[in-house]
Amino acid sequence: MIFGFVRLSLYHSPQSIGGVETDRPQALVGPLSHAFAPYNIPAIFFSIGSILFFYLFFKSKYIPRILSAFGVFASVIVTIVCFGGLIFPEHAATLQYGWAPMALAEVTTGFWLMLFAVKTQARSD
Repeated sequence: MIFGFVRLSLYHSPQSIGGVETDRPQALVGPLSHAFAPYNIPAIFFSIGSILFFYLFFKSKYIPRILSAFGVFASVIVTIVCFGGLIFPEHAATLQYGWAPMALAEVTTGFWLMLFAVKTQARSD
């Protein structure tokens, strides 16, 4: 995330870096544009944890099996996307579309748990 803000500030005002030609901000930003490893490595651990999370939901039948199976599928896609971003950093922007199934699985699971899984009863005092 820090690299993203540094890139943004260099595009916005490259003259803030002293001693460098200010007419070529792309030369300053070039090395930072391939710095996706600090983002992809933690995302790999997230996706592996998410695979376990949705697999446990699948085995427990706490949420519908189709939803938990979709979550496992989306988590595997995210793992592939993250490894792809490390191996092929020039295609990282295209690979980011692989996060869409994960977003759908997480939001749908959250709504399902919020609406159907939590049973609350009024206390009688």
